[in-house]
Amino acid sequence: MGRTSLGSVSIAAAAPTETLNPSIDGNNRTGFVLLPTILLINGRHLKASKEEMYLTILALAMGTLNESELDTWIRSRIRRMKLDE
Repeated sequence: MGRTSLGSVSIAAAAPTETLNPSIDGNNRTGFVLLPTILLINGRHLKASKEEMYLTILALAMGTLNESELDTWIRSRIRRMKLDE
């Protein structure tokens, strides 16, 4: 069995929260927290501003960003945590 990327795991958790019942209020906050939390648990972080993360999650919820595009966005911003962070 192949390895699953952290980006894919993050999407698997955040995307349904945003797209199954998109709510600008509650679900966006959940997706906004889930995505970096999964990465953090695995010693990674997203190199993106809070505003960029929020707009990306909002685009996913609105349907203007698909899961493949989100995967590309996440992969381009995943960074290893440094021990002093």
